[in-house]
Formats: sequence, C-alpha cells, structure tokens
Amino acid sequence: MSIDQKFLNLFIKATEKAAIGASKFIGKNDKIAADKGAVDPMRRELNKINMEGTIVIGEGEMDEAPMLYIGERLGTLNGPKFDIAVDPLEGTKFTANNQPNAFSVIAVAKKGDLLSAPDTYMEKIAIGSDLPKNLLDIDNGVEKNIRILAEAKKKKVSEINACVMKRPRHDEIVDVMNKLGVTINFITDGDIAGVLSVIGEKPKNDIYYSTGGGPEGVLAASALSCFGGQIQGRLVLNDEEKIRAKKLGVTDFKKKYNIEDMVKDDVLFSATGVTDGDFVKGIEILDDNYKSELDRTSSKLGISDRVTFVGAVTDPSVYLQKADIGVNSSHQEGFSNALLEYMAYGLGIVATDVGGNTEAVRHQLDGIIVPAKHPIEMSIAIRRLFNRRERWRLGENARKRASESFSCQSCWDSYAEIYESLVSENTESDFL
Repeated sequence: MSIDQKFLNLFIKATEKAAIGASKFIGKNDKIAADKGAVDPMRRELNKINMEGTIVIGEGEMDEAPMLYIGERLGTLNGPKFDIAVDPLEGTKFTANNQPNAFSVIAVAKKGDLLSAPDTYMEKIAIGSDLPKNLLDIDNGVEKNIRILAEAKKKKVSEINACVMKRPRHDEIVDVMNKLGVTINFITDGDIAGVLSVIGEKPKNDIYYSTGGGPEGVLAASALSCFGGQIQGRLVLNDEEKIRAKKLGVTDFKKKYNIEDMVKDDVLFSATGVTDGDFVKGIEILDDNYKSELDRTSSKLGISDRVTFVGAVTDPSVYLQKADIGVNSSHQEGFSNALLEYMAYGLGIVATDVGGNTEAVRHQLDGIIVPAKHPIEMSIAIRRLFNRRERWRLGENARKRASESFSCQSCWDSYAEIYESLVSENTESDFL
C-alpha cells in the first residue's frame, strides 16, 4: 500500500522551512548555528503533521545529539505510522562557508520500510538510471566495476566520470582510477550530494565511489529509488560500533545493502537547497522574502507567468502608475504608508480591517475592507474591482481623500492645531 500523496506537500514544507532557517547563516562561519537554524523549524513543521513519525536516521542517538535524534517521535501521534530519515542540513560547512551543495533533506516511508543504519561509515557505489539491475558489486573491486559500467553505458573507460570524496582512505580507489584514465571529480564533504550527482537529465558523474556516512547512504538510497538509480553499500564497523548496530537490528555485519534492502517499499523524498548545487538550487533571498518559496508557490498555482516579485524598490511610482488594484493583506498593521500611496495614485483598494487601515480607507467609499485572515472574502473583493466602473469610483474617492486628509499640508495643519491647543491649555492653567 502506497503512502497517501497528501503528505508529500507537508514534508516538502518541512525541508523548505529548514532550508530557509539555515540560509540565514550562509557565509557566517558558524556551522552549529546553521544546523540549529535548520533543525528547529523542521521539527516544528513535522510536529504539525497528523502522523506517528519515528526518526530512524537522524543526528545520532538521544544521549549524543540535542537535535533530531534517532528514536525521536514526531507528529501529532494521530495518524499513520512512518519511519523518517532526515538531515535538516546536509552540508553545514558548505553553508557556513557559502559553498555549493548545502541542502535540507528528508525521506519518509511506512514503518519498518527504512533501514535503521547506525551512525558509522558505509562503503558506497552509486550509479544512475537505465542500467541493468544490480550491475555493480563492491567486492568486484574498482577496476572491474569501472569496466562493467563503461561497457553497460557504451563508453570508453577513459570517458567515465567518477565522484570521489577526497580522503586519505580513498587513495587506493583514486590510484586505480588514475591508471584507467577515469576523470575524477573530488568533493570535500556532502556524501548525499555526491551520490545524487549520478542522476538527473544530464548527470555530472557516471559513478559515485566512496566510503561515507551510513545514515547518508539510506537518505541517498531513498532519492535514487525515486529516480531509478542504483546504490550498494556495506557498513564499516569496529567492535564498539557493532554493539550499537545490534541495538538497531543489524546482525549481519558483512551484508551488502542494495536499494531494496535500504528502502523496502514506497518512499517520499524531499530536498530543498540552501546554497546552489548540482541537484537543487539554493535559497534566493530577495529583501527578506524568500524568492524560491514564492516562485514555487506561484508555479504550483499556475500563475508564474503573471506574477513578478520585485522586492524593495526605491521608487514605487514606476509600478503604481501601471497598477489598477492595490491590496493590503496584513494580519497586523500600524498605519500603512503603502496604503496611502495606493490612495494617492487612485488605485482600487482592498485592505484588511487591522490597525490604521480602517482609519485611512472608508469601506465602500474609498475601497473595500475585508476581515483579516479570510482569503476567500479578499479574493471576492479583488474580483469585484475587475469592474472598471467600480474600480474608478473607489479609486477617485481614495485619491481625493488622500489629498484632503493625508497630504503634507493637511498633516501640518493637523499638527499645528494640536500644538496650538496644547499651548492654549498650558496658558489657561497658568492663570488658575
């Protein structure tokens, strides 16, 4: 039985919030703060979901990590049971140093369908789609695997591109590849990003060949299962780690795990970029608003060709001169200068009934006032202003009111009246 697709957008939102939180620390040289910036909003979003979620791949065990730890329960605890693999911020160093390939990632499957891998090393080889199943085997060795892959892809061995994490433990792998003439694309960190570089329309690499984190292997396997790629991994365990692995249900320490061993059935996978990378684009900050999230929403609604996010501008008149309708949808507001600008330009106005909005705009005379947090009523009001005659009537009234009540001269006159009144009161009190 597959996972209800209604959960997909909820988990996407969780990685989006995490990525936005982490993005505040891009280039700040503080990887701990960046990690926390991702963890806290992700936890909040996951706890809103009607589910019984359990983290099987997280940031260590409860005693070891104050973050999203293995065994942590998430959600309202009222709904289907899910196993969750998560890395709120893959690439903490990348974020801190403003380098590519930092992202937030989550994988979700029905309870019991994700391998609960211990936080240890895992040997990995990963390849892309449209290749014979279980094509490669760790025990084949580097040279044999490269030659098998080249033959399957109908390439020369020297035409193979490989991604390898730059570590001393991979020196032998690198030596063999160099002798074969393989092009090596090294990465310094980001095990998941390395694996994902073998998939996509134009994959950067033909193979990923490294020993990295075991939990990252399960997350990568989840992604590859969605894209038709392949991965094989084997845990690398010392005596102490074998004890920990047993607690998670691992008994065969030499077992080679293919995708179906790590992800047994359907899985939902979501990754949201923090910095730009080979797999996903990063957060694009536009004047404290998050353009990537806005772009995704407008695309989802099918209006991206009719919406432009301009951010802060020094001269709003350029846009106000072209506009027909001005909308203030604030949930809370003081006295909106933007609303006065709409009025001065004679726009048809829709505003919420908060703060000074009702003082500036008289309902049905200068514009339309709607309750805050009522999008349907707001949409009805905006549609009403599609009528050119109604829009012109309200706009002209708004223009006159702005000129008569909120112009510089009228404001000066009002302040003068207040000051004169205060002076008069003080003078009278002196004679008492």
